[in-house]
Amino acid sequence: MDPRFEGGSGPPGHLAGYATETPSKKRGTSLEPAVFVCITLLGHAVKLMIRSEVKDLLEPMLATGLSPALTTALRELAASIPQLKKEISDGLLRMLSYVLMHKPLRHPGMPRPPPGSSLSHNQSLEVQDVPSIVLALRTLGSFNFDGHSLLQFVRRCADHFLNYEQQEVRLEAVRTCSRLLRLALQSATNRHSDTVTSTVADVLGKLLVVGITDTDADVRYCVLESLDDSFDSHLAQAENLSALFVAMNDEVFEIRELALCTIGRLSSMNPAYVMPSLRKTLIQFLTELEHSGMGRNKEQSARMLDHLVVNAPRLVRPYMEPVLKVLVPKLREQEPNPGVVVSVLTAIGDLAEKVALRVSHSSLMSSDRMKPRLGDWAKTIDFLPLWPMAVV
Repeated sequence: MDPRFEGGSGPPGHLAGYATETPSKKRGTSLEPAVFVCITLLGHAVKLMIRSEVKDLLEPMLATGLSPALTTALRELAASIPQLKKEISDGLLRMLSYVLMHKPLRHPGMPRPPPGSSLSHNQSLEVQDVPSIVLALRTLGSFNFDGHSLLQFVRRCADHFLNYEQQEVRLEAVRTCSRLLRLALQSATNRHSDTVTSTVADVLGKLLVVGITDTDADVRYCVLESLDDSFDSHLAQAENLSALFVAMNDEVFEIRELALCTIGRLSSMNPAYVMPSLRKTLIQFLTELEHSGMGRNKEQSARMLDHLVVNAPRLVRPYMEPVLKVLVPKLREQEPNPGVVVSVLTAIGDLAEKVALRVSHSSLMSSDRMKPRLGDWAKTIDFLPLWPMAVV
């Protein structure tokens, strides 16, 4: 047995000695990732017993530079030893500040740090390659930095990395911006913050610009995919809705789908702006589905119509009869494209679930309207026996 691992001090203390020796090696020598794995496993195994040793290791670990092994080790150590989470978060944010902003981290109101603290500016210049930037952005977006304000990083990502030359950087910047904005909104739910509100509005506008102007379809798709209901109060503003309507004309069908689903979801928050344009869109889908000679166009129109039914049932409810008059005959036609039949069936099913049941319920609540409504619905469901034939 190695004598250095004998005695009461145990391996953690000696491991710290090994780690502190590493940065003094000659420039260009990379640290073996197994060292980080070993420290992580020790943290899992003995947790608080090596708290002081791990604390001593943090600066030497950070001095090795940003790497996937380092970020994984720090994330695991923060979970295994929560008492060190603040020190780990502070050190990692300092490193990310040098990589992404080329300057020391300064929180609002903080005095300027003394020169020579933590990483040097020269070190930051050495890591300005695309993989390091992508890793820094991914770390910023995935690491749990509870208790830290990251708005300055969000602004930096929006101003510098959303329009970066490399596509992988833009993709990661979109994911990071959206996640950090979401966390900022969640933290401001109990207290209003003008800074958070203005930052979210500004960065969200820049994200939408990327979502309709970026030359890469994956980046545009990623933008629209990241706009979940956390941002609805901001997305419902007229200028943001205008950008979403532009995205409905994207050359990629999947992006048009996402844009329509988002607009439909927002129709209840700003109906005065959304409903008139969506009515025109509904008529367009019905016209294409009824008269187009291309199976691909009919399938896409049926799918888009279904998205309207699911996400904007209030819009479709007054147009039940014309919608069914277009959909039901498609089940009787000899359609060579099975995707058209499947999309039409899906639209009819969602129409019955999202719209018809609500109409029937509201009719039953009023006795003077019950008979006419039930009579109308008896006519509209005559097509149900045709479904098995259509599927076959």
